[in-house]
This record gives sequence, structure tokens and C-alpha cells, in this order.
Amino acid sequence: MRKDKGKKTGELGSSNGNSIEHFQKLNPDFPTLQFRFAKTMPEHPHSYVRRSPENEDEYLRLFHRITKEGVLETFQGRRYRYWYAGDGFKYWSMGHVINRARAKA
Repeated sequence: MRKDKGKKTGELGSSNGNSIEHFQKLNPDFPTLQFRFAKTMPEHPHSYVRRSPENEDEYLRLFHRITKEGVLETFQGRRYRYWYAGDGFKYWSMGHVINRARAKA
């Protein structure tokens, strides 16, 4: 585990809302979905939840919300459908994983 001293603004762990805890915050519409911070892509801070038997109902509700209400956007040359939930995050699906990242104001 890396311990950085003197973190710059915008880095994870700073006081600007990019903390790991912030990315794990629950959405009141989907309270049982437990998002985990994606450590493998620190240059693109986001969190994810995997589909499982325990979260099937809420996972599918969120998946269908993304599908029905999401907007198409391009990220690194690929098109994804993003749903802006109004909770400060945008959500997108990649098969058995739903991702979320901080929505830019």
C-alpha cells in the first residue's frame, strides 16, 4: 500500500470529495449496492459493483435505469451509455459490472 505525503488537490484522499469513502457512498435509490474503489485505474477515479445473487434486484434496477435514461458519450474512443443520477455521480454498465464516477459539474 502506498502512503503519499503532501497530496495535491484532486488526488485521492484529498479534501475535495475524491476520497475512497466518497466513491463508496451509497445511493439512496440503490442502498444495498456496495461500490468498491477501482484501484487499478487511479488516473480515472471510479468505483464499481459486480452483479451477484445478493444484489440481483437492485443491480438490475440500476442497469435498466442506465439503459432507459442514460445518454451516449465517448470515453477513450468507445461509446458508453451514462446515467446521471443527480447524486453527484454518473453510472455506466460493462456487462456484469456497473461503474460510477464523479459527474463533472
